[in-house]
Amino acid sequence: MKKIISILGIVSLLISSLAQAKNNYQVRNLNQFAQLMENINAQHATRLKQFIAQLDPSATHLNPQQTIQYCALMQQSIDENFAAYDINRQLFTGPGAMLSKADFVNKVNAEPLVQTLKRQGVSCNYQ
Repeated sequence: MKKIISILGIVSLLISSLAQAKNNYQVRNLNQFAQLMENINAQHATRLKQFIAQLDPSATHLNPQQTIQYCALMQQSIDENFAAYDINRQLFTGPGAMLSKADFVNKVNAEPLVQTLKRQGVSCNYQ
């Protein structure tokens, strides 16, 4: 029960931080957008490194709680990247203006770390 409450607390924190972050995503031009995306992805890389650092180096698989944490971390990355794109969609023309959240999910699913973990049985249902 404690694990479930802890996990719900993490998810709640992620949702509230995402809502706050959305307020800071509006930019005026593509240069600012590129910088915004760099910042978002740097924050994600930091969170991912922190997650990996807390793993047991001798472990060969993620346990169920670690899988939930990993999936929430990756979902947060998708949500933040898409939110930044969506709020600034007007900066893009042509096909670049028509990306969907599924496009962002597909990009994450193609990442080498995600592919490696899938082969080890870690599967996340990104929304």
